Amino acid sequence: MLRQPIPQVFDDHLYLQDYLPDHPRGYTQHTTPRVTVGSHQWYTWLADAQNKSFTFKSHFGSFTARHERQRNSWYWYAYRKQQGRIRKMYLGRPQELTAERLNSIAINLCTYSSCQHNYQLFEAKLRTPSLARDVLPRPRLLAKLQNSLETGLTVISAPAGWGKTTLLRQWHNEVVSQGCACSWLSLDKEDNQAIRFWSHFIAALEQVMPGLSDLVSIELFCAHATLTQGLHTLLHALDGLATPATLVLDNYHVLYAQEIHQALTTLIELMPLQLHLVIVSRTRPELPLARLRAQRLLNELHMDDLRFLQQEMLQLLPRLLAQPLTTEQYVTLATRANGWITALHLLVASIHEGGTIEEVCALPQRHLNDYMVEEVLLQQPEEIQRFLLATAPLDSFDISLASAVSLQANSEAMLDYLSRHNIFIEAQDSQRGWFRYQPLFSEVLRGYLRQHSASLLPELYLRACTWYQQNGLLNNALYYATQATGNAMIALPQAGNQLGNLTNYYPVVQAIPTLKHARRELFTQRENEVIDLLLQGASNREIAAKLIISEGTVKKHMANICGKLEVKSRTQALAKLMPQLTPALNSRDVPASRAG
Repeated sequence: MLRQPIPQVFDDHLYLQDYLPDHPRGYTQHTTPRVTVGSHQWYTWLADAQNKSFTFKSHFGSFTARHERQRNSWYWYAYRKQQGRIRKMYLGRPQELTAERLNSIAINLCTYSSCQHNYQLFEAKLRTPSLARDVLPRPRLLAKLQNSLETGLTVISAPAGWGKTTLLRQWHNEVVSQGCACSWLSLDKEDNQAIRFWSHFIAALEQVMPGLSDLVSIELFCAHATLTQGLHTLLHALDGLATPATLVLDNYHVLYAQEIHQALTTLIELMPLQLHLVIVSRTRPELPLARLRAQRLLNELHMDDLRFLQQEMLQLLPRLLAQPLTTEQYVTLATRANGWITALHLLVASIHEGGTIEEVCALPQRHLNDYMVEEVLLQQPEEIQRFLLATAPLDSFDISLASAVSLQANSEAMLDYLSRHNIFIEAQDSQRGWFRYQPLFSEVLRGYLRQHSASLLPELYLRACTWYQQNGLLNNALYYATQATGNAMIALPQAGNQLGNLTNYYPVVQAIPTLKHARRELFTQRENEVIDLLLQGASNREIAAKLIISEGTVKKHMANICGKLEVKSRTQALAKLMPQLTPALNSRDVPASRAG
């Protein structure tokens, strides 16, 4: 007679007899719907005396549960065979078999030392990442991390590929070489289960405080009701730290369970001075950072801190390239990468594939484009993707302009999301009123938009033009009208009612081609490119990024431009470049434009 398979519980679901986990495809032809652990159907099934047993499997271990009659009532018991001996533990009445209870019993029946599979998983998560040989030492950041030991928490927050883990690995070596205790825990999405997170957290602390797990029962972290007691027990045990110790929590951005964030906040605020936590995350952690900052418990490193200085990139490039380049070529590559170390490595990879400096720095760059599209853009929710692409044509924007162009009423929430998740956005003023995308990311977004939604581009430009016109910013309105069709004189009639009374400024628009023709006679092509960006309000740094040249070269072009115009300053040059526009602008009392 064929033996019926025993129902199984794993991934917080009960699979009944038609489910065969050992089957190559997992299911038989007649699959019974799964039952969620903790649901009404789950407790009904447990209470039925005809249901005699089930097996349980989780990250923490496995056991077989049996339904037994004791003292005129039915109870569940867990059994596990270890080293030739069968261990039995009381599970409880049907209504007591929660997911936390099942995991707690699994931990007790399968300890770290006796479960080799779990031990290997723990060992991998506690292993400090290896360090590449061509890493450039960064003493200024290592010194900042060293000084952070005086606070309770250090947060390193930046997008993927900005060198967070590499920097921490360097610092880890330095700390250990000084005789300080330091452990590492790499988090993953499954750590959103409280029991799993705290098991790993305590196992990591065990590395710097041997014997800690004997003082703290992991069962206290299985249920919300006993979590506070578990934290107090852990804090009391940590008071026994004899020397300073550091714990690094890597990949913190994978955690979304509020219960874990709240409990960790309590721990940070109450833990002894001997313990220092370092959180490494791609996004801003869901912790009360403002409060921790006010309590002087927080030290922070962000994307701008991790950005490589040009001098650092010039030191690193000769190590990465087999063939030496000229100083100007090194500067061109460093300027193109804009302080982003992953961008620099991708540019170098293209050179190794046979690309020239000019080809590698051309727009768009294939490796950079693929990385940003796959690792950044397409990883975002669909609503965020739409917002990013709609606002991509804008050089800068505030909430109002972003709403007008994207047609999304929740632009403030969108910008907050981008800031919290470090999606290559930066504030342009201290009040955080205006924003822009990082130049490389902006190029990728615009390239993606041209490739997949080219017909939408003119519409987006005209929406921007309308917003600027309604807000009295003529220069910017004309700029985006020109972008819509390539010529402001053509754009104005085509824009129709969207431009409203902007047609009153037709003499101003008419003067633009004449001025450009005169400029071609006086200036070189590169100088005219600099002037175009100058008239849009771009800074030297922005001009350098757009034209892929160094800031020093921009300054030389500016000096040549001023010399040919017989003026001494940038402001005087601007005034002389467009003299015919000045009366028209003054007569309309147009506010000073903001580069948009």
